Amino acid sequence: DVMPPGTTFSAGEAIARLQGVAERELMVNRLRSRVAFMEQLRDSSRAEGSGDAARQAEVKLALRKQDLTNAQAALAELEIRPKMAGEIAELMVQKGAAVKPGAAVFRVRATGARATFGFGVEDAARARALTFCRIETVPGTGGVDGGAIEVKARAIDCALSPATGGDAVEPRLAVDLVGASGVAPGTEIRLASGRYDGVFPVPRSAVVREGTVDHVWIVPGGRRVAESRAVGLGASIDALALIAHGIAVGDAVIVDPPVTLKTGSEVEVVQ
Repeated sequence: DVMPPGTTFSAGEAIARLQGVAERELMVNRLRSRVAFMEQLRDSSRAEGSGDAARQAEVKLALRKQDLTNAQAALAELEIRPKMAGEIAELMVQKGAAVKPGAAVFRVRATGARATFGFGVEDAARARALTFCRIETVPGTGGVDGGAIEVKARAIDCALSPATGGDAVEPRLAVDLVGASGVAPGTEIRLASGRYDGVFPVPRSAVVREGTVDHVWIVPGGRRVAESRAVGLGASIDALALIAHGIAVGDAVIVDPPVTLKTGSEVEVVQ
């Protein structure tokens, strides 16, 4: 099943579906219902104070979530979902025709938001070699052609576009913004050059080294006392240290801790 030429689509929308997709889609919907049921069962067991029932529900929930992930992956094999918005310009395979893996089905033209960068040759090559694409909007920019001004920074997924420009000395790199509704023309953006998963960025001044061990002073969630915590650093970028392990969501990190600070000291969180 395919959309006809002239059809516009949004980023992530299925524009083509292979035979057999209905069965896999039905399985995904069934598993979503099972996941929702197990979440409800877990929450109700916790509310009733039944620890054993809650743990059993948690185990079954994890299994159902894995089943759902596998089913969604199987469904994705039978669908074409572009990462950017656009319009179908040409249909290269007729509806109902047999297709081989890797066969071209459409030619599309992008209609979504696009950003361009004027890079040097080396920077352009580095950007094209990245295995991901992520941009951040710059607050206080935009407003061209009556568009709104960005009030705060937003992180947005993107995809490298085949659109090019410039010359050999200053090539222009284009990226299509995925799901970037509301980004005004003229908005300045930054292109991410690295990605770090599962880390907490904190000011480098918050990290205290004692011998060969790095520590941060934290205020654990829901408490008002200082606690020294050994941490593992993943990397340092400019004025930020990326903590790979040692702190958790909800911990408040003390910036520029005084040398007189001791474990158990009462603190007042002001920011």
